[in-house]
Amino acid sequence: MRGSVFLVPPDLVAAALALNSSGGTAWLLKASGLADEYDAIAAETLEAVGERDWSPRELREALGRPDLKGSRMSALLRSMTDGGLLVRAGVSGGARSQAWRYAAMDRFVALPEVRPTKEEAMRTMAPIWLEANGPATGDDFAWWSGGPKRLARAVFADAAPVAIEVDGLGVVHGPRRSARPWRRRPITRRP
Repeated sequence: MRGSVFLVPPDLVAAALALNSSGGTAWLLKASGLADEYDAIAAETLEAVGERDWSPRELREALGRPDLKGSRMSALLRSMTDGGLLVRAGVSGGARSQAWRYAAMDRFVALPEVRPTKEEAMRTMAPIWLEANGPATGDDFAWWSGGPKRLARAVFADAAPVAIEVDGLGVVHGPRRSARPWRRRPITRRP
């Protein structure tokens, strides 16, 4: 969502991906010249990845694709992560590094064959988002989720928020109850 990196528990990954599934990388693939060959390169990449973490350079070499440099590799990796095929599995160079390493998503999360719709994902994420970001409005949630305002407002209202009057802002909403049942479970890699 919003081109940012989010850490989410395994139970929420499918919903997070559904919010991110608006085709936001199609323009990136087209601009990088990968649109026509993306499916084939993505399949080759998944086959090469296997059970380890890879840097972009290591993947380029394993694929035998010296043309996948810079923005072309970035477009490929972003499209694959946004689509739930790959995940950023760590970094090279320390905690503040942005030298990401990539792994197959299925090493960490078993995604359902049938993914949630955007509306289902919004319904799942609204109470959790509100608890983390409230007080807020349905329009704030629409902005974050990338969903249409009308749907976001309805979903937001169904999350049963508490109305809060704020001088100068009018009515905003805060969470009614804990929306985080997943917080009690540890996050581990799949065997």
